[in-house]
Amino acid sequence: SSNVGNIDNMFNGCTSLKSIKFGNFKTSKLNIMEYVFQNCISLETLDLSSFDTSEVNDFHLMFYGCKSLKSLDLSNFKTSNCICMREMFSGCTSITSINLSSFDTSKVTLMYSMFQNCKSLTTLDLSTFDTSSVTEIFNIFFGCEKLEYVNFIKATLSNNLYNDYYYNMITNTAKNIVFCVDESKTPKLYSQMSGNSCSTRISDCSSNWRQSQKKIVPNSDTCVESCSST
Repeated sequence: SSNVGNIDNMFNGCTSLKSIKFGNFKTSKLNIMEYVFQNCISLETLDLSSFDTSEVNDFHLMFYGCKSLKSLDLSNFKTSNCICMREMFSGCTSITSINLSSFDTSKVTLMYSMFQNCKSLTTLDLSTFDTSSVTEIFNIFFGCEKLEYVNFIKATLSNNLYNDYYYNMITNTAKNIVFCVDESKTPKLYSQMSGNSCSTRISDCSSNWRQSQKKIVPNSDTCVESCSST
């Protein structure tokens, strides 16, 4: 596999597949990984720790519909060349944990529906996500019914994006979802999600948050509180 550059659709539709062992599978020259595990609806475990993704530019629909996966550790993924992550985890309805701590998203332009209908996720650490190049991000958390916390502190969202993009980021999510964002980098998102009254108040911040960071709770009324420095 050392010269393979494209494995799109490799396991697409393998509905009875429960686990995969890749052994000595070489991926250093791969540049396209879209649809690889799409609709592997019975897939329960997946070890991708040996994957070299440093040349990959497209992860579109990579895990789409993997409804039996409960966790994914992608902490070894190098994504500095990636431009497309749209619908990457969409439809992973049972997943409760995704480790994206190594993700470099500085070149990514497409993130729409990235976590759509991840109905079992409660927290997402996207603290490494640089979204300064993103042009499409709508529905990124759509249908995440149990999502309570998103660390989105490095997110930078252009004021030129359509208002609907910002609104659709949080539609059909858990009622009391909490966002950690930097107001200076996401002013339009921040202002659109802010309100004058609060049905749910958030007043305390975890110890590693700075004064400039915010907690946002979109609800029937939305409340924004400044974090106290600690």
